[in-house]
Amino acid sequence: MTNDILWWCGGHNFYGLKRKEKSTIYFTREKKYKLIGGDIIKFVLWKDFIICGHIDGTLNYLKVNFDKNKYHVAKVFLNNKLERPFMNSVNAVDATSEIVIVGLQCGGIKILRHPDMDKSEKHIYQNDDYDNRICKRLKNRVQSLSIDPTGVRFAVGSSGFTETPLHVIDIERYTVADTMNYLWRYGAGILDMLWDDPNTLITCGYDTRIRKWDVRTGNCVCAWTDPTDATLFSISSDHRYSMITGTQYNCLAVLWDQRKSDFVQMYYVNSTGSSQCSPIYSVQFDSTNMYCATDRHVFKLNFSVNSYQRLDYKSVFSSSCRLMHN
Repeated sequence: MTNDILWWCGGHNFYGLKRKEKSTIYFTREKKYKLIGGDIIKFVLWKDFIICGHIDGTLNYLKVNFDKNKYHVAKVFLNNKLERPFMNSVNAVDATSEIVIVGLQCGGIKILRHPDMDKSEKHIYQNDDYDNRICKRLKNRVQSLSIDPTGVRFAVGSSGFTETPLHVIDIERYTVADTMNYLWRYGAGILDMLWDDPNTLITCGYDTRIRKWDVRTGNCVCAWTDPTDATLFSISSDHRYSMITGTQYNCLAVLWDQRKSDFVQMYYVNSTGSSQCSPIYSVQFDSTNMYCATDRHVFKLNFSVNSYQRLDYKSVFSSSCRLMHN
């Protein structure tokens, strides 16, 4: 999400929704080049491009034309490994001004330099340009990845079955830069993460908790437990005190204040149909709006509009908990 546009993908389709327009305007693909790679799993914004990681391991660089509300495929890192292609699925991607980092289903982590976007003679990059550039291989599948604000290291979250699920890696040396000291439960995989500042990492996942890490000491300095004991699929922060998590059940988003030990409020964004029980796979917010992506929909909640029927779910939840303990 930027100040002007909310980007969203579903399957192999990609959309940009102009946030300040009264009516929704979609960015559609110019048919100059076909979008290669199957379903989009993860994407990241980079300059005027969108880097998409696909289910077969392919990376597409999409060039956006804001005047025409169009985008086209500018460059492709093609994955030609036909054997077990699902193991090369791009589960996580992030980028700096010089490099793009991808995390794969097989546990591989690749660090690649961006192609020269000013040259148009080479559109598709084959195996020699892409497949062999694995800088690190974890024992478990990669599920999340985030580069720190200084661009010198990145954090990786894995499924956590046979090794610790959290790694902080030096970008230049390809070595573990910081070790997080924690006795993890089996399978406590990390599904989402973000840097609050260069020394503070926030993670969430299967262990139903938000964890705040000080990477200087390698310790978890604070933790918040989801009120419904649900897996946390996504998290967003205003980089001050507010956080919102997207949970596993019933399209539930939870608002948190880092200065408090308990959650602030719950928001159910479910609609009719199958999406009523969907997790929130991605959540973004600012001081006015919250956007939640479920299995088939994107929901918008305007914090400043009074026309909604408001329910104080925190008071309802607190009352239910008191009855259970009595």
